[in-house]
Amino acid sequence: MKYNDNYDQIFLERIKNKSTTNDKNCMLLHTTLVGGGYSQCSYRGKKSYTHRKIFEIINKITIPNNLFIDHLCRNRNCCNPKHLEIVTNQENVRRGVLGIKNRAKTHCPQGHEYTYENTYLVPTTFTKKRYCRMCRRIRSQKRYHLGRIWVKNNKDKVREYKKRYRIKMKRLKELAV
Repeated sequence: MKYNDNYDQIFLERIKNKSTTNDKNCMLLHTTLVGGGYSQCSYRGKKSYTHRKIFEIINKITIPNNLFIDHLCRNRNCCNPKHLEIVTNQENVRRGVLGIKNRAKTHCPQGHEYTYENTYLVPTTFTKKRYCRMCRRIRSQKRYHLGRIWVKNNKDKVREYKKRYRIKMKRLKELAV
């Protein structure tokens, strides 16, 4: 497929015609929004996020897959290259609204304080998530006691399960010999 040499210029002009600016000088597209409020476009036959493609064209670079575009204006539909910056996902989350809200939390949803002793961190793909140790301990105790109550109330089912398990293990031993 042969492309026009002025494709980038035509693409930028097409986007400009489909957008308006607000009081914060954000370039807002009037297209269908996807993926949490981002606009998508077709560029040389491939779908792409509009803000990402505009940033690449204006700055004449290709953004690596492990880096993200941060909207400095906090408006996901904005395509103004002056409002966009390349950052890591960790930095993008830290700057974002959710990152600020979560760092401000001092207590878990059940009211236990997030202290060093009462908090454990679980690494996720790009960052660490914090959990309340007290809530985990309470959940574990409930699960244990509910299991004990179920066993007590369903002795026949437990007996049948153990019987099937013993038969299964006996067959496995016979096959191993």
